[in-house]
Amino acid sequence: MTTSVKECLCAITLLTVGVHVWALSASERRSHMSVSGQVFDANGLPVPDALVAVVGYGSVEQSSGITRTDSAGRFTIDGLSEGALYIRAVTTGKEFLESLSTVRAGDTGIKITLRKPGVSSYCPDVVTIAGRVVDTANRPAAGVIITLRPGPPNTFVVSGRDGQFELTQEWTIARMRVPDPNAYIVALHPRRNIGAIAQISEPRRNVIVKLDKGKVLRGFVGDPNGAPIPAAKVEVKLRTRFWSQTVTHPGIVTRKDGRFDVPGIPDGYNYAVSATAGGYGKAELQVSLAEKTRKTDIIGLDPLVLQPAPLSVSGVVLDVGGNPVAGAHVLTYGQGQPEKEATTNGEGRFGIKGLCPGEVWLSITLPVGDLEEQVAVMAGSSDVVVRVSLQEERQGDTETHIHPPEDGGS
Repeated sequence: MTTSVKECLCAITLLTVGVHVWALSASERRSHMSVSGQVFDANGLPVPDALVAVVGYGSVEQSSGITRTDSAGRFTIDGLSEGALYIRAVTTGKEFLESLSTVRAGDTGIKITLRKPGVSSYCPDVVTIAGRVVDTANRPAAGVIITLRPGPPNTFVVSGRDGQFELTQEWTIARMRVPDPNAYIVALHPRRNIGAIAQISEPRRNVIVKLDKGKVLRGFVGDPNGAPIPAAKVEVKLRTRFWSQTVTHPGIVTRKDGRFDVPGIPDGYNYAVSATAGGYGKAELQVSLAEKTRKTDIIGLDPLVLQPAPLSVSGVVLDVGGNPVAGAHVLTYGQGQPEKEATTNGEGRFGIKGLCPGEVWLSITLPVGDLEEQVAVMAGSSDVVVRVSLQEERQGDTETHIHPPEDGGS
């Protein structure tokens, strides 16, 4: 999965790393705490049988507890350590409602009000990063496209006439369990073919980003017969050892002859270049500029070949008791497959169209907790049944049934 699929999937995949023994011992000594409260709907009525889970962490590692509210909407989650934590509550009925809150271990009497997705005042770890962009002659650079990675997709600002910029968004790297604590300010000026990437270890308001001459990534997108695919979407991702995410602004597409140029790419880093188009799959290739050994300004890429995508996949997500799981996020990925997504309805059902022939992986993320299942099916399969557990410990309780695709797909 990529932070395309693996974007800040985010969306972001959290990588577990080792923790010093003394930290684990301290956590164990404090893991006797709990949180408790009550879940309400928008009308102030208690919500029974809602799922409540620990889904994020403050400065202290936490156990990912999960429970359901009782008939009066009350809940308790035990086995937590001291410190701040995030909890999420959702309903799994026909109307999907959710809430994300920040609390502290030991809090009681917590009141959670569920709302429709997207209606929330909660926004974790939001910071402001500001500074100035200068060109190769140290003059203020206006019109530079700037983003912070890792971070929410499609979050860009443009520098002003004096080169000043200000980014306000989530400080995603703080929640990623990776050894590299740095975030990356990516500044691109495609028209002038200049760009830069600046690493920062903490949010700052006095960042100076100096642009340098960039590289032009030049390529071609076509079908298996070599015919050009016009208007294919092209993205460039910055790749580190622990994550990758798109850094180019949306809107880069191939010309009528299937060719494209992406100027202003900073030297000294690793990238991935991908292409997608309606009715086709996805192609991606790796590009390494990390050694700074290329003397040419134009980097010619291998052709990106997209396979036709006429098939679909449909099915249902159930818990171990056979109950439908509403609000589960279903994402497709795989070699040459487009990244499509869907959310299960009140009956736990989903359907995704526009897939290529062959194997496709489904990533099913439950509406609470960090619980995720990966299953492989054949494109064209219908009535896929995925059984998942809503409990923290769930070894050996995943069951998948697949109906073979009908001739010709769907």
